[in-house]
Amino acid sequence: MESNKIAKVILWIGLIEIVLAFILGIVSGQPASRYDSFHWGIAFTWWVGGFVSGMLFIAFSEVIKILHETRYYTYQSYLLHGGKRKVEKETSSRFESFRPNF
Repeated sequence: MESNKIAKVILWIGLIEIVLAFILGIVSGQPASRYDSFHWGIAFTWWVGGFVSGMLFIAFSEVIKILHETRYYTYQSYLLHGGKRKVEKETSSRFESFRPNF
């Protein structure tokens, strides 16, 4: 089975976003002058925001990957059973159970 290219691209986008958010947190938290201290609040905001959004991208890529695998194995099962669709004849309407018995 070939892997899904879109899932790989979205996975890499999520990983790159997490790394860039970490770097931007360090850069943004740097003091303006040498008399100031490191701004942990600004850095932490970048780190948390980047981690959460990156993990959302990674989770979305996993969902796409799982759906791709499910589709592949469902199609393989379909071919394994002769590729014929088994349809049972419906004896009654699906709305009959909603009709009142007068």
